[in-house]
Amino acid sequence: MKVVRPNLTSSERLHERLGAARLAVPDQWHFLTEAVIEGAEEVHATLGPGLSRESYAAALRHELALRGLAVEAGREIERWYKGVELPRQRLELVVNGLVAVELASADTDVQLGLARLGAQLFAADAPIGLLINFDAGLLRNGVYRRLNAEATAARALPPASEAIETDPLRTLRA
Repeated sequence: MKVVRPNLTSSERLHERLGAARLAVPDQWHFLTEAVIEGAEEVHATLGPGLSRESYAAALRHELALRGLAVEAGREIERWYKGVELPRQRLELVVNGLVAVELASADTDVQLGLARLGAQLFAADAPIGLLINFDAGLLRNGVYRRLNAEATAARALPPASEAIETDPLRTLRA
C-alpha cells in the first residue's frame, strides 16, 4: 500500500517520484513555480471554475504582477521546418523569463495542452513549463510541470546525484 504524505510540496513529491535520475533543479526555480501555482490558486479561489482560458490568463497575469513577478504574455515562438518558417505560435505566459505557463479550462484541454507545452518549451528554449487546468476541483490536482532538459539554462545543471544536498528553505530562515 502506498503511503500518502500530504505535507510535501508538489516539488518534493516530484523529487521523490523521479529520484536521482532527475536534474538538480535550482531552489529558485522551485520557488518560482510554487509562486506561480500559489497565484493560480488565488485566482481559482476567487473566480472558481468554468470561465474561459482568456479570463483566467488575464486574472493570473494580474495576480503574478501584484506578487512582483515579471510576466510576459503572448511571446511569439518561431518554428522552422527544413528552411521554411512555420506560422508563429504564442506562449500564453512566460514568468521571469524561465517558466512557460499554458492554461486549460476544460478536462479535454489537458492532453492537448501537455503536448503543446512540450513543443513550446523546446521551441522557446524555456527550462520549465506549467500547465494549469482551472476546471480542476482542487487546483493543485490540475497542475502539471514539465522540465525541458534541452533548454540552455537546464543544460548547465548537474545531475541530482552530483548536487550537494541543501536546505531549500535556508534563504527564508536567514
